[in-house]
Amino acid sequence: MKEALREYGLSDNEANVYLAVLKLGESPVTDIANKANTYRTLTYEVLKSLEDKGLVSSVIRDKKKHFIVASPEKLLQGLKEKERRIQEIMPDLLSIHKSVSIKPTMTVYSGTEGIKNIFQDILNVGEDFIAIASVEQVRSKIDFMFKHFILKRVELKMKAKLIIDKEPLTKELTEYKVMDFSVPTLLYVYANKVAVINVGTELVGMIIESEDYAKTQKMMFDWMWNTAKSKP
Repeated sequence: MKEALREYGLSDNEANVYLAVLKLGESPVTDIANKANTYRTLTYEVLKSLEDKGLVSSVIRDKKKHFIVASPEKLLQGLKEKERRIQEIMPDLLSIHKSVSIKPTMTVYSGTEGIKNIFQDILNVGEDFIAIASVEQVRSKIDFMFKHFILKRVELKMKAKLIIDKEPLTKELTEYKVMDFSVPTLLYVYANKVAVINVGTELVGMIIESEDYAKTQKMMFDWMWNTAKSKP
């Protein structure tokens, strides 16, 4: 019972004193302190706290203050009241949570290790993705780490839908269109993230986490996919 009362929100002392009064019935503070094995002054403070919570009430008998536990059903009423109060403020709580959680973030990476971190993030998310990339640029600048990335994403059963300038390094779990272009920038859209990687004169990239931006990039990709023709 004591553990359940603690989970309800009572402190150890409150639980001890509450159970003591419950077992004794109407009693003076001295008897309650003895039953709860606590000091009289502390017991009185705890009883005042339980009174404030509506779990204990007091009466004067023979010029002495006696305490008695309210119906244990008061505990359930307290839970219902707490739930009602939370329900009242829930719209505001959700609004605050939404405003914070959807705030876009951008993280910049540079160098070989930085680009590895971007590819690792795509693997960590573990979802299918779309991408626009130049296979030619990849092979000339980041061939080794890119091959590792492909092996891992196939191992993780992640499907890729690609717009690229040459045949892909693997066709497993891959849908693609080959188009006549060559740019030093790779674009990956996965979950609510967009990764942009420059493999031109310097290795630098960024991950933008934004649901709206990711949706926009997916729409642009779909438009290119549906309107463009693969080169023969």
